[in-house]
Amino acid sequence: MPRHTLLAATVLITASLLSGCTSAQRTLSAPPAQSVSAAPAAMVDTLGLGQPESADASKAKQKIAKTDSLRDKALRISSDATRQKVSSINRLYASATKHISAINMPASDSSRAFAEEDLEKAIDLISELIEKTELGEDSSFRTLAQNVIETYDTHIQKIDALDSDSPALAVRERLFGDASKIVVDENAFKGIAVPKTQIPLELNKQVEQYITYYSTRARGIFQRYLDRSEIYFPTLEKILAEEQMPPEMIYLCILESGVNPAARSRANALGMWQFMRATGRYYGLAGNQWFDERQDIFKATRSSMRHLKDLYKTYGDWYLVLAAYNSGGGRVNRAVRKSGTKDFWQMSKHFRRETNEYVPRYIAVAIIAMSPEKFGFAPLKMRQPITCAEVPMPASVSLPTIARYTGLNLDTLRFLNPELIKDMTPPAYRGYKLRVPTDKGEEVAARLDSIPLSERQHFLAHKVRKGDGLTSIAAKYRTSVPMIVAVNDLKARTAPVGRVLMIPTSPEQAAVATYTMRELSDENQEKRGRRSRRYRRSKRKSKHGKADKSKKVKLASAARPAASGTH
Repeated sequence: MPRHTLLAATVLITASLLSGCTSAQRTLSAPPAQSVSAAPAAMVDTLGLGQPESADASKAKQKIAKTDSLRDKALRISSDATRQKVSSINRLYASATKHISAINMPASDSSRAFAEEDLEKAIDLISELIEKTELGEDSSFRTLAQNVIETYDTHIQKIDALDSDSPALAVRERLFGDASKIVVDENAFKGIAVPKTQIPLELNKQVEQYITYYSTRARGIFQRYLDRSEIYFPTLEKILAEEQMPPEMIYLCILESGVNPAARSRANALGMWQFMRATGRYYGLAGNQWFDERQDIFKATRSSMRHLKDLYKTYGDWYLVLAAYNSGGGRVNRAVRKSGTKDFWQMSKHFRRETNEYVPRYIAVAIIAMSPEKFGFAPLKMRQPITCAEVPMPASVSLPTIARYTGLNLDTLRFLNPELIKDMTPPAYRGYKLRVPTDKGEEVAARLDSIPLSERQHFLAHKVRKGDGLTSIAAKYRTSVPMIVAVNDLKARTAPVGRVLMIPTSPEQAAVATYTMRELSDENQEKRGRRSRRYRRSKRKSKHGKADKSKKVKLASAARPAASGTH
């Protein structure tokens, strides 16, 4: 489409969207009172939810009457906010096309970077709107989103080359990856024998549509996921066997993250298995701004399998386990109550769209990954399992320094220790076990002693409690507020309750302080918002608005193991 045509279309799209924002905001108003479920009591008791109470119609009416005005006000506010965001998308898109038109002109070195930044801001806003509103179903909004995505793909970077956690790829799949409209070639599935597995792989129309989608429209990116699985699957398979889990559960990480240990969702789910921080902490995964064990393929895989086993103890059905892993046990419990059944296919209409599609997507992914050559993909050539030695660290040291003094390859250190976010071993944690190649363990341990004190980082840790201020914290440790802000990369002169702050100190003071990994873990709630991307960023600094608070993952009460900690 010519550029002038796109700009003209943008004007029409804006007018259409701004006039229809109010009707697109229905999901933002308070929900009506729900009727009490008629699910059998025995089924409810099985879920550990107790006997349902009878409805009180008069109280429900009173609550509705009291909240009418509040709902109307919230609707007006959300509609105004949506209008502003749609207008911003149009302005950003128009600005990006203007910069793109200047790319080949003299003295326009920055034009491409400016266009990239504008488009990425627009994509973030689109992602936010389709998540929180019904605009994803609006044809005018979809046209605008398609223009933004296609412009990014054509002039900035091919979207198929992006990683699984990129907003551009997520928006494209959310808006234009609807497999329900794909026409399936029935002849292509004749003779396809689905192997017998512990998790049933039912080949129905919906699954066939997703198999077709992954092997046609999404072929390029799915092949990259398969290529990555060649590296990690041999290691993950051993962990699944040790945890006595169905072998085919390994394919879940393709659906969750594209087998990417560093994948991060918009909601800040992190790692190959996409743990939220609270759920990860509940299953023993520690982390702060310096390290995050949700990215540790060994620990996170083991924790995810235990989480899935706990869900299976609750539901006794692998499809419901997958649904709960995606949406939380609370939503599955409600769907069971409303439908009166535990058959996923019969109750799927009670799930939101993402969860409704999750199980057939998983089945499609598993069927393809078990025999990729049957669907036109290259056969898998599995590598050897990842083996390594663990070397205790005497202090916090950067990975480049370790590589320099030990002769190890820096990329190898990063590959074996993906949980180290800032390229250094965790501050304030003595004895951290660094993974190194198996045949280098003793040599590395000996050479670590040669690292001088000047190359080692020494810290005390302080977990922010209610009432703490940076001034009082600085006074306690005889340091300065600017030092704390700089070391901990704080965006303001405040720190949220539960955040672990690192305080630079002397080797002598650090030597007498000991902390467990749990004590060094942040307990503050993560926020949604933009994050460092897995794809190339422009050098121009962006200014972002306030981020939305992430929603906690909810588990069914019976799904929690008898272990210490909070969810």
